[in-house]
Amino acid sequence: MKKRSGKILPVALKHLVSHPATVSYPVGGKEQFPKVRGMIAYDAETCIGCSICMRDCPTGAIVIEEVGTKEFKATIEMDVCIFCAQCVSSCPKKSLSYTPEFELAVLSRASLKTEI
Repeated sequence: MKKRSGKILPVALKHLVSHPATVSYPVGGKEQFPKVRGMIAYDAETCIGCSICMRDCPTGAIVIEEVGTKEFKATIEMDVCIFCAQCVSSCPKKSLSYTPEFELAVLSRASLKTEI
């Protein structure tokens, strides 16, 4: 076996002066990508109550209930959601959308259940 002495020195010196490939999160900030799948937003005024989003959700994270004449309420469990975007793409009135809020770390699972 040949001995390769001195080959690592240029690589080590290069990495000593270069910038790191990662950022110091949360201090260094966060880069928002345009199509990030964060929390689900629900627009009750455009919802027609067809419940297609409920049927298409593979985990059952969305429940649409009628609270009045043509008025609907959504219960979204973000701790159950797998962020597949099936509900967003299947809504005919685009009442569901993703927000760029992706930091969902909480101490209680109950706080991830939203009623809109």
